[in-house]
Amino acid sequence: MTAATAEAAGATLVSKEALFRDADIVTLHLGLGPATRGIVGATELGAMRRGALLVNTARGPLVDKAALIAALGSGHLCCGRYA
Repeated sequence: MTAATAEAAGATLVSKEALFRDADIVTLHLGLGPATRGIVGATELGAMRRGALLVNTARGPLVDKAALIAALGSGHLCCGRYA
C-alpha cells in the first residue's frame, strides 16, 4: 500500500509499530501464508495500549498463540468485552 492508495480510501498510511501503539482496536483481515503466519507477536501485543482489543476475523495462526495468552493473562489486553 502507498500513502496515495490509503488517502484515496479515506485512510492514513502508518507503520505497523504506530498502528499497534496508537489504536484502541486492531482488527485482522488477512489470508494465512508464510509471510503472515505469526504477523502479530509479543512485540506487537506489547506495544498495544493496556485494555486495547485485538479482533482476528481471519485465521488463528496470524497471532502468536503464546504471546496472546500472555497478554490476556497479564490483563494487558481485554478479553470478550470493551472495558
